[in-house]
Amino acid sequence: MDTHTAHARAIIDNFHRNVAEAERQQRQLQTRESEQEFYDMYSPCNPSSTFHDLQCGHRIQTEYTASCGVTCVHPMQGQPFACPSCLIDVVRAEVALDSLTLGSSNDTPMEGIESIEDRIQHFANKYVAAMLRKDYRGCKAASKIDEPRMQFFDQFMRQDGFGGVEDAPSDEKITKPRKRPGTAVHKNLAKVNKPYRKQPGRWDYRDPTSNDGVSKAVLRKIPGDDEAEDTDISQGIVGDAIGVGRSEQSADAGVDLVPQKEATEAVRKAMEAFALLST
Repeated sequence: MDTHTAHARAIIDNFHRNVAEAERQQRQLQTRESEQEFYDMYSPCNPSSTFHDLQCGHRIQTEYTASCGVTCVHPMQGQPFACPSCLIDVVRAEVALDSLTLGSSNDTPMEGIESIEDRIQHFANKYVAAMLRKDYRGCKAASKIDEPRMQFFDQFMRQDGFGGVEDAPSDEKITKPRKRPGTAVHKNLAKVNKPYRKQPGRWDYRDPTSNDGVSKAVLRKIPGDDEAEDTDISQGIVGDAIGVGRSEQSADAGVDLVPQKEATEAVRKAMEAFALLST
């Protein structure tokens, strides 16, 4: 009787051990699959990811998952992406050259375009329109981080209005004013540059990893003023961006580019406007 009981219990125990082992293996498999999905989602040029690395050296992000294009690091048969970082750089360069041209001659500003803001928006509209007419896809700039987990945290922090994980901290720190006995004199708080905050609902085209060297190097290219220039703008941007990204030569230091914030806002407005027209 004891032998039969022991045998029956052994069968039951063995069954439960097998079930427990199967469940453990299933949990491990699900964990690995989940980790792989996370890795794929925040790795560039992946079918499950919205991130792409371009030949110009920048990383972009699309609103939804999208296939690679001919301008990706590993070119695929697909429509190219209009790199916001390159567009911002070339707009800043165009406005700087336009200002130099006006300043070195007796010419008056372009008719109907008087303020610097108008000129910035003019060139942003011009380049964005030329790119989108050639079926370039719209996107936004993204931080270029190798570790997928850190890429996730960078996106999460920026969406909440904080700086990215690799943003350099401000040199100036907030210091608490000291009170001296018998006096009411307070030291002024140190001024701190406010971080860029992404407003809710805004498709952010700001380049989180600005490259002043690239901005200045774009000045090497001086496009013509004829109407035929628009047909070559997109090709010029891609070609120059690739060349500039790989070159370490310094540009003329005497050229002051317009602030990146204004150029970024102009490119964002142009992208959104033409995106609405295309829908």
